[in-house]
Amino acid sequence: MPMKVLIAVENMKDSGLLNEMLLKYGCETQTSRDIRETREKALQFMPELILMDLAMPKNEGPGELEAIKHLTAAGNAKIIAIAAHDLTQAPFTAEKEGFDGYLQFPVDAEKFKDFIGNYRRLNFAPLSRAKILCVDDEPLNLELLEAILVPAGYEVLTATEGHGALVTLKREEADLVLLDVMMPGMDGFEVCRLIKASPDTARVPVIMITALSSKEDRIKSIDAGAGDFITKPFEKTEVLTRIRKLLEIREQNSKLISLFNVLSGLTDRGNRSAELLKGGRFNFFSEVDALIRGTNSGKGRSARGVLFGTPETGWVNYDMADRDSYKAGKPVEGENLTFLFDGAARFFYTSGGESLSREAHGTAEALAKIGINAGNYICRAGAGLCVVSYGFVKPVNDEDMVVLKAIVMQIMFLYSIAAEIMETERAYDYLILTLARAAEANDEDTGLHVIRVGEYAALLSEKMGMSRDFTDKIRMQAQLHDVGKIHVPAAILKKPSALTEEEFEVMKLHTVYGAKIIGDHGKFGMGKNIAASHHEKWDGSGYPKGLKGEEIPLEARIAAVADQYDALRNERVYKPAFSHEKTYGIIVNGDGRTKPAHFAPDVLSVFIDHAAAFEEIYNKLKG
Repeated sequence: MPMKVLIAVENMKDSGLLNEMLLKYGCETQTSRDIRETREKALQFMPELILMDLAMPKNEGPGELEAIKHLTAAGNAKIIAIAAHDLTQAPFTAEKEGFDGYLQFPVDAEKFKDFIGNYRRLNFAPLSRAKILCVDDEPLNLELLEAILVPAGYEVLTATEGHGALVTLKREEADLVLLDVMMPGMDGFEVCRLIKASPDTARVPVIMITALSSKEDRIKSIDAGAGDFITKPFEKTEVLTRIRKLLEIREQNSKLISLFNVLSGLTDRGNRSAELLKGGRFNFFSEVDALIRGTNSGKGRSARGVLFGTPETGWVNYDMADRDSYKAGKPVEGENLTFLFDGAARFFYTSGGESLSREAHGTAEALAKIGINAGNYICRAGAGLCVVSYGFVKPVNDEDMVVLKAIVMQIMFLYSIAAEIMETERAYDYLILTLARAAEANDEDTGLHVIRVGEYAALLSEKMGMSRDFTDKIRMQAQLHDVGKIHVPAAILKKPSALTEEEFEVMKLHTVYGAKIIGDHGKFGMGKNIAASHHEKWDGSGYPKGLKGEEIPLEARIAAVADQYDALRNERVYKPAFSHEKTYGIIVNGDGRTKPAHFAPDVLSVFIDHAAAFEEIYNKLKG
């Protein structure tokens, strides 16, 4: 849809000059001569931009401009001052007068063209005008084609020879090529063959323009890949009709290809998600990221970006304007968008600059506040889930709606899987905590020992640079380190004096019992390793197997430091509670029984650097 511009300039010559240039740039225009007529035209014409002569009398000053803005369609039209001098040097600048900017008379044609282009790009949906590349070695023919195409709403690109045409086509992504046959050097047939041979341009329709009329030449055009041909001298109606028909065919083909690619991609993503779920590697955000990236390339009919949100996950924006670089979804603040979670599930959209509902208009304004110029967009809102595909270059259609519905269905499927996984994880965590507390039944003096050990272990893991998944697992499963004590007699656990050699051998078996209790389920592999090996020592002097160095699983090396710290801090029937300072000294310097050589050097180093955090955890969870 052309941008609407109201020219509020009293001088008819100046007004006519602006009007001529704006029509050439594909705008729809109207003119007014005074402030009263400007108010009337603003209400009737609903312009997106008003160019107003600074000298035009304004009865109420800046308040008059605001009143005119509110008469327009969305109430957000911009009013640009036109003046014969540099307004920044005037006593009252354009901004103080209430204008949104200014232009200086006389208006330079190229600068004005750039101004209109930039204004469109910054304030409205991307242009949906088709780009036509005209290739002819005769400048007069190019001027004639431009005179036919521009008033019809097309954007015209030109080239005077074959190589330049190929470069321009790849750079500008034209929608159609009007190609002269008889050119010096590379003729039109060869250019057409090269266009069709490249994967990047093969789908761009080509119309051959030729003075040749023989059957052989027409067949040669078809063999080269041309979709149609026009015989010179050409006539305006024929040119526009043939262009329109080929563009319609291209659009339909683009829709079919886009739908096929999206639906094919959704099938592939579904299969991949199932495989990841089966292997225990499913991650909701990774899957949504891959889904959105796979169905929106930023090319052709694809959306320029996608905004996704739920009350639980918050808002994530996927910007695909730069098709050559991969960018993961970026969290964004969306407090003003929470209304999109409310109510029943629904779809609405804005297309060609027109919002078909009040909610569509309100949503576009809300998106603008978080820096998203939605342009042509489709939104699925309600029922606690919102997905917005925005920035379509062309007006949205039923096919775009089908694609968004398919994406939403897949996201809802992934979300349901994630919810089930989360519920299962909570069940696993509860089971771990229950097992860990059961182990305390005969060793109740340990109190919150198992929970603190999990927190110490998670702290060490994080500071060592381990993954979030590893850290989350060790936080829970380190609590199982002493689960085998369920099988150790209470008399040994609660004995206030030193254990005999036989009793200590029984005590050492809690590592073996723990591994057996946990079993071989892959979900608890880390917990089993910790239970079995948290008393192994880096120098090989530990139990039950006397493992040494990296023979000891990493999670067990981490848990060994965590367990040792809390055991020393905690009061037992056979010892008092030690202070943080004394505990730190024993672990770092040794006391005869405990030696620094017992601990993995990298884990011990991290403990030394973050010992203060251990004390904070102990004080917080000491009961």
